[in-house]
Amino acid sequence: MQEDNKNKNFLGGFLELFRLSEEDLPLSEQKYRTIVENANDIICVHRASDLSYLYINSTGPKILGWSKEELIRKNPVNLIHPEDLARALETIEIAGIEDGCTCEYRFLKKDSQYLWLESSIKKIQFDAGTVALLLYSRDISERKALEERDRQRLNLEEAIATASQLFLAADNVDLTQVMSILGEAVTADRVYIFEFFDEGKKTSNTCEWCAAGIESAQEILQDLDSSLFSWWLERLKNGENIVIEDINALPPEASNEKSLLQSQGIKSLLVVPICLKNSELVGFLGFDDNQSTRKWLAEDVKTLRMLAEMIALYWTRCQVENSLRESEQRLASIIDFLPDATFAIDNEGRVIIWNRAMEEMSGIRGEGMLGKDNYEYALPFFPKRRPMLIDLVMNPDHPLRENYLFLKKHDETLVGEVYSPASGLYMFGTASPLYNANGRRVGAIESIRDVTERRRAEEKIRYLSHFDKLTGLYNRSFFEEEVKRLDQKEYLPISIIIGDVNGLKLVNDAFGHREGDRLLLRAAQILKDSCRQEDIIARWGGDEFIILLPHTYHQQALQICQCIKNACQQSESEPIQVSIALGTASKETIDENIFTIIKETDDRMYSNKVQESKNTRNSFILSLENSLRTRTGKSQFYVVHKQESAKKLGLLLGLSTNELQNLLLLASLHDIGNITISPEILFKAAALTPGEWEIIKKHPETGYRIAQSTPELLAIAEAILAHHERWDGTGYPLGIAGQEIPRGARILAIVDSYNAMISGRPYKAAISPSQALQEIYKCAGSQFDPELVRLFLELKKGISRRY
Repeated sequence: MQEDNKNKNFLGGFLELFRLSEEDLPLSEQKYRTIVENANDIICVHRASDLSYLYINSTGPKILGWSKEELIRKNPVNLIHPEDLARALETIEIAGIEDGCTCEYRFLKKDSQYLWLESSIKKIQFDAGTVALLLYSRDISERKALEERDRQRLNLEEAIATASQLFLAADNVDLTQVMSILGEAVTADRVYIFEFFDEGKKTSNTCEWCAAGIESAQEILQDLDSSLFSWWLERLKNGENIVIEDINALPPEASNEKSLLQSQGIKSLLVVPICLKNSELVGFLGFDDNQSTRKWLAEDVKTLRMLAEMIALYWTRCQVENSLRESEQRLASIIDFLPDATFAIDNEGRVIIWNRAMEEMSGIRGEGMLGKDNYEYALPFFPKRRPMLIDLVMNPDHPLRENYLFLKKHDETLVGEVYSPASGLYMFGTASPLYNANGRRVGAIESIRDVTERRRAEEKIRYLSHFDKLTGLYNRSFFEEEVKRLDQKEYLPISIIIGDVNGLKLVNDAFGHREGDRLLLRAAQILKDSCRQEDIIARWGGDEFIILLPHTYHQQALQICQCIKNACQQSESEPIQVSIALGTASKETIDENIFTIIKETDDRMYSNKVQESKNTRNSFILSLENSLRTRTGKSQFYVVHKQESAKKLGLLLGLSTNELQNLLLLASLHDIGNITISPEILFKAAALTPGEWEIIKKHPETGYRIAQSTPELLAIAEAILAHHERWDGTGYPLGIAGQEIPRGARILAIVDSYNAMISGRPYKAAISPSQALQEIYKCAGSQFDPELVRLFLELKKGISRRY
């Protein structure tokens, strides 16, 4: 946060400097500008209306390759990567509302390459007439490359883990499946295994996987003469990896290899030897890239070499199946580098295997655990010694089964998940018996994987499947399942309440969906506060809620409805007071259909909504009036005085009763658009900035939208829109003149101005009524309708003569 404040102060200071000429700058400030120009990061200013460059420091051209003149002529929107454009524009829009924000995106350099930028964006007033965006951009390409590398590394580690499980769990491993898993993880075009035969004189492609669109080469790579590829063979025999970034760069002594590889369309490759424990070369594992060259990283090569070792160990296992000692050693070797934490016990419960991954998970070295019994292996994970999944293999009827979150058995393999309070981890385990060559069980083995993140993700998905994301209430699908579960005799009587939030569309249309969401949240909170803990409340639809009340008679449900209504009447009125139309019905016998009861509840709710509509509309208008008075600080007396003046002028004009009613409503709600403007602007004593003035000038349009969304205000919508128009056409927002301005707006302009002058404004003191009348007279024909001014003056003079 402290660094952010430094950046803001730095950028603010930079902006002030930028507006000054070189001659006006003291020497120290010139140095400061030099620092800005030569900063390590890009500093630029964009016009807010079209995002064109107003300024960019010298670092921008250095990093981007474009000259300043080229950048000034370009629209940066066309240089942002298409996949990042929508997010960048959304951030820019947010920056125009909030006090600064940050966005990451790719930006096109002159050399047609993209680099990643992280930009801090702040809306500024560039000069008197220009709103601009100030960007402080940092090149984060290296960080992004590292993140992508980490993602690729994780994919490879997960693939190796999956492959190791396949080697561990199966007697006959499908090597093509293993090739597929690794090929997709490293995005290779072709993965294959070659084996040597006839004492190494011949070699063949015995297993191959190809990516989509890549032609198989396995058929033509059979019984190849190994002596033709001496350069290749010599390195593999020495245990070297063959890493070729560009086939065309192979040395002359590898001409045979180069010709063979080019015939298959290979551009880059990695080959690692497959050697037995005695270092005997028995084959090699290869990864081809046919569409582009690749620079393999040493850590990836090392990891893939582990796969070659797994393959070698697998082949060894197949060759020495009859030897128990060799089988145990082979199993221990494989287990030792498995990514999953793995251990094994003998029939007496003594630990005979404790691999490296288990050492890392438990924090206990293998030499400190091997040979231990009496459930010593459980202590890193549980508060006391206790059996684990591996012990259920030895004793299937053990009561420990109840401690597992789930437990399944596939043949002799147990699969289960348990929570470890000692480590705070959710652990997924697989356990199987160990047999010797004679088929006698000699122990058991268990592999453990930390699935805490997956478990949390599942819990989040489970939450989203049961709860409404906005309100936190149950969603419709969960409610319907609960209805089926509770539709039993022991829960009778069951009552249903359905509520429909009034005015949601108006709030969405007039104030935006964020305010509409807030209205729904307020309604949801009222329902939760009004109901009992055992009641099930759900969001039934867009603006509808439903409540299931077990063991509740109809009269009790009516009382809860009344509680909800009382809470609504006591709720805040910003921007409107919460109002919910309610209906309820009850199921008292098991023979009644619960869904018929729900339908009956819905019908009653809509019937009540229609019957209460007039009161609801009146309450809504009253709520708008209260919100306006609260926001603007105008008293009820002020509003009534304005209405009386408007009414008297309307009577002089011979307006009908309906027209007079609309005029009174207009006098009360013409400034309804102000409820969306912050009090800091409305009550600002100093002169408004150009930006603040633009916000103020928007309130007739906002009020027009609110009136358009409200049937009761539709008749005065046009007058609300035009109540700041002037007789001479210089008003806003439409700039219409004379008789084009609705008569109600022309009347209101005079009455509102008079009231404002005699009452005072935050930025101007009140004047006397006679002075106010003189101002009205002066503005006849320019700001006001001259004929209406004449009548208004006569009206006021008549009142003054009377008193």
